[in-house]
Amino acid sequence: MDTTIDSPAVGTIMPDITVIDSTGSQRSLRELVAGRRALVYFMRSASCPVCNAHLRTIAGMELPGAAVVIVTPGGAAEAAAVASRVALDVVASGESGHAAVGLGRFLGLQHSGSFVLDAGARILSARTATLPTGSFDKSEVAALLG
Repeated sequence: MDTTIDSPAVGTIMPDITVIDSTGSQRSLRELVAGRRALVYFMRSASCPVCNAHLRTIAGMELPGAAVVIVTPGGAAEAAAVASRVALDVVASGESGHAAVGLGRFLGLQHSGSFVLDAGARILSARTATLPTGSFDKSEVAALLG
């Protein structure tokens, strides 16, 4: 984990950020999760090859009853571009949504991260990193949501 990232701690409630879906409609993260256990993955960018590899892994996981929300920086066009490649709920946060969960930029690189939430939006796991190779762990997600 990158110690320069100040994300919400395990055991705290995930911030309820406003996101934009691929059609341009604004929604809240809590609305998308809708009281279910969830994996929320914040991508570095729509073109990041490591983030896209994580998306393919996530799409292939069996997470019964859990919501899976993919958040990309940018706007509706970026969310639509990602959604066209993977059958997951993809939304955009602009930079403010990533920042609201402590994912800033370091030397121009957007931080990425994955958060596993219980049905009350309490964070069970938070994995964040400057480089996306450290921002997702399949076995950790499967243990908590599988």
